[in-house]
Amino acid sequence: PARHPFRRRQHRTGPSLANAATASSASTSYEAYSDALMGASGAWTEERLTAYLTDPEAVYPGTSMPQLPFEDPSIPAEIAKLLAALAEDDA
Repeated sequence: PARHPFRRRQHRTGPSLANAATASSASTSYEAYSDALMGASGAWTEERLTAYLTDPEAVYPGTSMPQLPFEDPSIPAEIAKLLAALAEDDA
């Protein structure tokens, strides 16, 4: 499974999530983005993150992000909200 760090420019098996709620798709120095994300346009928003976490394939067909087994359907929105708050705090 991908591990996403929260420090800028620090990547592991997944890209950093620092500023994930405001950055353009596939805009970090991470070198292993899927073709689906490399071809994406636009910036991440809280709404797009929520949709992506809920159903990655529906947002970016061909993404390498797996479908996550959230038992509570409100969790993707809460994660997106936290990522947005982190991006604001880092601005």
